[in-house]
Amino acid sequence: MDFEIIGAAKQSVQVKLKEGEKLHAGLGSLSWLQGDMRITSTLKDGISSVVGRALPVDVQYLNTYQCQGGEASITFTTQATGEILEMELKPDEKLICRHGVLLVAAGSVSVHVDIQENMQMGLLNQTNLFVEELIGPGKLYLALRGDMHEVELKEGQSIKANPDRVACYQPGVQREVELIRSVRPLQPGGDHLYLVNFSGPGKVWLQGPALSELVRDHQADDTQRPLSTE
Repeated sequence: MDFEIIGAAKQSVQVKLKEGEKLHAGLGSLSWLQGDMRITSTLKDGISSVVGRALPVDVQYLNTYQCQGGEASITFTTQATGEILEMELKPDEKLICRHGVLLVAAGSVSVHVDIQENMQMGLLNQTNLFVEELIGPGKLYLALRGDMHEVELKEGQSIKANPDRVACYQPGVQREVELIRSVRPLQPGGDHLYLVNFSGPGKVWLQGPALSELVRDHQADDTQRPLSTE
């Protein structure tokens, strides 16, 4: 398969396939395609009938695209402005990604939902960090919001990150969710701040803020701005 990253404000991955070749992509990422392409939905590994009932459809499924004859091309576009991270996984090499970061997976990459990892990272502590494990071999294109920051931690080094800024990380990195005291402790149900503490060795990829955060910050600025006396 031939891959090309195109676009500026919103980047896309354009893929050219020959007969029999196939790839996986997240739901809702398809922009356009040409040629004889078969599209099917595939349940991610690790999703049982009991667990599946508690999860949204886009968390449970991937779309699989396979060229049925001749040549075909297909283009996938990121949901938000940002950068596309290209990566090649070796056989049995793993990468843990936030749900929604995976744009395209080609080759023999499998997508596995590790329930235990999700219990640790998000389901029990309201961090809203639902993750999936990508297992090689194969090629990955990951869509990160805003500017991408790659942090390589050596043994003994660590970094704490807002869960919303976490895009993906290597499974060898130690991680622990830490609750910081309530931002507004005097108010019932005050805003709690959770951080993910990553410890090396290994790599962590961080991304920019979500649009909802930018809107919230803008609204906060407006409320703090003094009224005009003119």
